[in-house]
Amino acid sequence: MKNLIVYSILILFFSSHGQNLRAISGGESKLIASNTDIKFINKSSSEKNQTKECSPSKLRVYLNNSNKSGTNIRKTPKGDIVTKLILDDANYFYFIILTEAKNGWFKIESPIQSAKGDIKIPNGEGWIHGSVISVDTRNYEGQHLNLLDKPKGKKVIKVIKEEEIGLRLKDLCGEWVKVECNGAIGWIESKWLCGNNLTNCSCNIC
Repeated sequence: MKNLIVYSILILFFSSHGQNLRAISGGESKLIASNTDIKFINKSSSEKNQTKECSPSKLRVYLNNSNKSGTNIRKTPKGDIVTKLILDDANYFYFIILTEAKNGWFKIESPIQSAKGDIKIPNGEGWIHGSVISVDTRNYEGQHLNLLDKPKGKKVIKVIKEEEIGLRLKDLCGEWVKVECNGAIGWIESKWLCGNNLTNCSCNIC
């Protein structure tokens, strides 16, 4: 009777604090976890798996922003401005190398290639928003390209039938790129993308 009272008090105490406990019944024990703990474990496992699956990568893109005030390159996402890119008759292209994605922002490495020469970024890297950069598809022989629901996924979100169509960037994950095409958003392998809007990438330089 005393043991039963003790076990009951312990169960009530640990349950009220949302901690794990072992309840003993009939000589057997089992782990009791709170819903909060289970959600945390699942989230941690999911984030770890996603990080593990997304290997480091580099993707060449081009600046696609007609705003006359220019495009800001920032020290961090939404951070201080370290330099500005302006598309005009003199600087009619900028080619940028992306190395990482974070909440719609992309880390870029120095230098940025422009019509007037290389532009060095202070401290060797900066951040640019995905809404001002683009890539083109390289389905030069009329291939139909699938946008998938996830990297290496099986569900097709959209089939791209247009040749050399421009796409906006959303995310990166190793050799996979999340893009937007006419309102549809999905993942495509980077081998089908070209970061040069002046010519095509049939020579495999992009």
